[in-house]
Amino acid sequence: METSAVTVGIIGGTGDLGAGLARRLARAGCKVIIGSRNESQAQVAGEALKALGESSGWGTLQVSGASNPDAATAADVVFVTVPFSAHSATLDSIKEAVQGKVVVDVTVPLVPPKVARVQLPEGGSAGQMAQAALGDNVRVVSAMQNVAAAHLNSDDTIDCDVLVTGNNKEARQQVIDILQTIEVRGFHAGMINNAAAAEAEAAEAAEKAADEQERAFKKARRYDGGGTMSRSTSRRSPQSDGFGGSLAKVVMKELKGTTGRRIVRGILGSLFKGR
Repeated sequence: METSAVTVGIIGGTGDLGAGLARRLARAGCKVIIGSRNESQAQVAGEALKALGESSGWGTLQVSGASNPDAATAADVVFVTVPFSAHSATLDSIKEAVQGKVVVDVTVPLVPPKVARVQLPEGGSAGQMAQAALGDNVRVVSAMQNVAAAHLNSDDTIDCDVLVTGNNKEARQQVIDILQTIEVRGFHAGMINNAAAAEAEAAEAAEKAADEQERAFKKARRYDGGGTMSRSTSRRSPQSDGFGGSLAKVVMKELKGTTGRRIVRGILGSLFKGR
């Protein structure tokens, strides 16, 4: 199937990550269905993205909104972009709709309250949990954990390498082809069990970004003399990009271009025996 003919469902598509992915894929020519627990919110998001396409000169984007189950039913390929805290419940809600399909899980298992700490689940990884929950008739692929929502929602070139894992090689290749349309280079990284490596790498980057944010906050307080600056105010100051911005900078610095290839083929090189 030609990538331009693929209908993509974005489960959790009204969140920052899902919205950014919908924006990129729609602009690349895919038909996109934005899914949400709240159907009306999904429809509003779809209309807003179409309006953005017209005003930005991208042409008429093929975008609509629906409930998560309806989006999964109508899609050829389904991306799950919800927080880990909603991961299991969301998978349950779309299980029947995705039988026989490719499901791309982009979840990083960050668990509140310390959402910037590596906390891989007992199931091994979010990708493995998704495969177990949805069953063998669903081809689960894990990818995109190191691509930040801030970059997806910008007009910047992403230029990033990602690990693509899954038990079905054809499904992995289909996802790699789709990602290529949004300037993301995917690499076959073997079976779904290997998803833990990519998820841990992304979580580690989140931890590093949070630590940098904490240092920036403390530095700002020192300059302020420990006075009236509150924690929430410092995070909103022009000098701080916030957690999302910091995460995007760290991840992109570490994982794009030749550095990304070093990680993919060096630190995680053993995964590529299954290519």
